[in-house]
Amino acid sequence: MRVESLTVENRAPAGRVLIESFRDYPYMRHALRDAGSDYEAHLEKLILFILDARWARRDRVRGGRRDGRLCAVATVVGPGPAEPSADVEALFQRLRRDIGADAVDWMERYEEAAHVGRPEAPFHYLGMLGVLPDRQGSGHGKRLVDDVKRRAREHPTSTGVVLNTEVERNVALYEHLGFEVVGEGDVGELHTWCMLWPAPGDAP
Repeated sequence: MRVESLTVENRAPAGRVLIESFRDYPYMRHALRDAGSDYEAHLEKLILFILDARWARRDRVRGGRRDGRLCAVATVVGPGPAEPSADVEALFQRLRRDIGADAVDWMERYEEAAHVGRPEAPFHYLGMLGVLPDRQGSGHGKRLVDDVKRRAREHPTSTGVVLNTEVERNVALYEHLGFEVVGEGDVGELHTWCMLWPAPGDAP
């Protein structure tokens, strides 16, 4: 699998990978629990918002391609605070109109829960990691995780990689990749684990 940077020109295929990967993910099902028959449409709007916001903030969207087919996508936020962006604010307000204020308000409460345990020192944040269902188990996700680890090692201030998962069995998978649980939080009935991979040379 070849790993590459994805740009807005890859919006449609990257969106398809993440939609198929996260269709039944607990976060999506909770955030969009009131969507009813509009669930698929709202899911697409939410996924595309996440991608558009990453590109608007100049964050990284990384992709894995096999035989010319995009089959894995990761969104990566670099170290340091995000700069205010009128473009992102406009995207956020459009999302509120598209999927409803209740869904967006829930997402904001989730962000508070997800921050529990995150280090104060700068870090890379692995926001989403999706692999097409028919390619899962092929090592594509690990390749993208390794790519983010490499960026953290090479960055002058990053102390490692942080992620959140809402699936308990994923905790063991990420522990196998060198991550450790550093915090846990709840938003309603949804539980999230915050996990850290400390870059070599930094205290765990």
